[in-house]
Amino acid sequence: MIFVAVAMFLLKYEVTPVKGNPDVSRIGGAYVNGWVMAASMEEGDVLLRKEIEAQYWRIKNRYAGVECSLDDYGTEDHGREFHEQAIIDTWVLVVHTYPRVPRPSRRSA
Repeated sequence: MIFVAVAMFLLKYEVTPVKGNPDVSRIGGAYVNGWVMAASMEEGDVLLRKEIEAQYWRIKNRYAGVECSLDDYGTEDHGREFHEQAIIDTWVLVVHTYPRVPRPSRRSA
């Protein structure tokens, strides 16, 4: 029998919506927090990227990634519930969107 050690990773991405995203016309982008159980951060990154892209987001960059445990959270910490859910479901994504900002018009003088 082979055992593979897994850990929980919290990875953070900046994303923009692509065609197929139902809110593509009103959302300028989002920050995504992803909790994932994986053998390595790289493996978790691959899994989360697939899930993010499947939800019609283009990843601009991953700007953070850390290994974490339940001991890192207080009992009232909002992130704890997502960590606990990822233990059950393998991964959880939390998307924080921001609105599309209209570009200033260029007028000829």
